[in-house]
Amino acid sequence: MLDLAPLSILLSRLASVPMIRTVLEAVDVLDTNKKEVIEAFDRWAIENWLISAILLGAAIVLFMLRRPIAKGILYVLLTRTRHRYPEAYKAMCEEMYKPLGCLFPALLLSISASLATFIPEPWDKITVRVFDTIVTVTAFWLLYKTAMYVGIIVMRRPTKTGLPIGDTGAKFVVSMTRVAIIVIGVFVVLSLWVKNVAGLVTGLGIGGLAISLASQDLLANFLGSLALLLDEPFKVGDWIITSHGEGTVEEIGMRSSKLRMFDGGQMTIPNKELASCAIINSSNRERRRAEMRLTLPWEMSSEQCDEFRERLAVLLDSIEPITTVQFIEIDHLKPEGMELYIRYFTGEDFDEAWKTRTEVKRGMMKIADEMNLHLYIPGHIILLGDETND
Repeated sequence: MLDLAPLSILLSRLASVPMIRTVLEAVDVLDTNKKEVIEAFDRWAIENWLISAILLGAAIVLFMLRRPIAKGILYVLLTRTRHRYPEAYKAMCEEMYKPLGCLFPALLLSISASLATFIPEPWDKITVRVFDTIVTVTAFWLLYKTAMYVGIIVMRRPTKTGLPIGDTGAKFVVSMTRVAIIVIGVFVVLSLWVKNVAGLVTGLGIGGLAISLASQDLLANFLGSLALLLDEPFKVGDWIITSHGEGTVEEIGMRSSKLRMFDGGQMTIPNKELASCAIINSSNRERRRAEMRLTLPWEMSSEQCDEFRERLAVLLDSIEPITTVQFIEIDHLKPEGMELYIRYFTGEDFDEAWKTRTEVKRGMMKIADEMNLHLYIPGHIILLGDETND
């Protein structure tokens, strides 16, 4: 019978060698966890990653071609806008093509991540959430840019005057729509990472109460801007006069409005104060009144005075912007002479009214020069005829 004792002694001595002992321990681990090892290798089987790889490649191709693809989609979807409002169509394309071009690659990446079964836990769930977040952010980015389309619709909507609401109302509506999109987008993204969003909102409500108490002024200004939008006492570009000052309206914001004053300075007025004060819209006039006074010297005869008035009436009738001549009459008799009062009306344009005023004055100077008359204002000679002072 074969004696195995020497063989067992030899094997025990070999097992005591550190390197061999490590190998044996590794073999033992492989034997006990062979199922886990097989599953790890199975994750990388071709059927587990092939579809994800194809979708990943498609996402890369779409991302590289995002600009022409997005513009082609907008060309088809906005056909009506393109024909009716070409300028608005160009502006919308510039605003929307970036988020629209990124949306489709993001969708393919999200689907690819959800089908990537080869990614071990918990990284697979984290990867899916990350790509879902990217898709959500891109979608709300597109909605944010699409709000411009809402502004175009509002601009075309007739108001109580039968005219479109204009740039001011459109900008306000677009701003409000975009704020709503941002708020909703934040809660949607939170829902991807936080299970109990309602509890989070409830927790924030306690701090929100303190914030709301501190933001009453902001809310009042917002309501004031809403009142200005609905009532439409003025629009951007109008010259208005208020108790705070006067100037050209440059911007109507959610909190305040900005006026450019005559001296070039900018005035900022909170909307709550602007909505509650009296406003004179000088740009909304149907016509503008102009008044002039000049003194005719006592040396003039009654015939010369009548001739001057008649020629002045002909002059005023010949100037096209003047719509109505109301007065050309002797108003007062003063030591310096007879005060002639002139009142006429022009159109609503402010610059045109001032140019007309200058034209009238130059015409009066020409008439006085032809009639060799001295025209005065109290204490000053403003025109001499052919005579000169020695």
